Amino acid sequence: MEFFYSSIGASSVIVLLIGAWRFLNWAWITPKKMEKRLRRQGLQGNSYRFLFGDTRDMGRMLEEAK
Repeated sequence: MEFFYSSIGASSVIVLLIGAWRFLNWAWITPKKMEKRLRRQGLQGNSYRFLFGDTRDMGRMLEEAK
């Protein structure tokens, strides 16, 4: 029975690590790679910021435009 619980625990940790890696890849690694590729092509713009992006900058620019 002890082996059963330890294997469930190990499986849970593995599933958790895989989920964390997928989230990190989606939320940070992929956008930063895309930003790097776009900059190499000569495109300028705001740099990537985690989760909120350039929402503050957009709001500030809208206020300035008004």
